[in-house]
Amino acid sequence: MSLESLIVHDRTLLGALDSFLKAVVHVRPQVVARYEDALATMTEQWLAQGGDNLVARLDPAWLDQYLQATDDPMLRPALQDFFRWNVQNDLLPEDHRLVGG
Repeated sequence: MSLESLIVHDRTLLGALDSFLKAVVHVRPQVVARYEDALATMTEQWLAQGGDNLVARLDPAWLDQYLQATDDPMLRPALQDFFRWNVQNDLLPEDHRLVGG
């Protein structure tokens, strides 16, 4: 178990998004603002509809439906990178289904 998995902040959806975006800014600064916009809008909708503020509780069926309803081309790659980052940081199990791939 890594130290990252012990950090409660990163297990929350909002905390994980914050940490993810801080990591992205170092490796792909050209996309961080667009990722932040896409993920913030998605997160606001999820929480407004009563979703839990826990990364592990994001409902794949809800995400798929949301992806189909949105016209934001950055959302799918942002979510894929976000889920990949969560798995790499032991915040989600390795077999967790990545959205859209």
